[in-house]
Amino acid sequence: MSSDSISEADSFLSLASTHSQPSDKKIQVVSDVWDYFQKIIDENNVLKSKKCKLCHATFAAT
Repeated sequence: MSSDSISEADSFLSLASTHSQPSDKKIQVVSDVWDYFQKIIDENNVLKSKKCKLCHATFAAT
């Protein structure tokens, strides 16, 4: 076995042992972003702070 094959196998075993998969990380990022948006918008889906013009323009467009 080459050293690349061994390191790939070690990476796979490490990933399997933690029971986490790459898609779990993507889901967590999406969840974190959603949590952030819930903190910065009020119950009427209006941004609480309009300091970030890019965020405001992006959110208002949806």
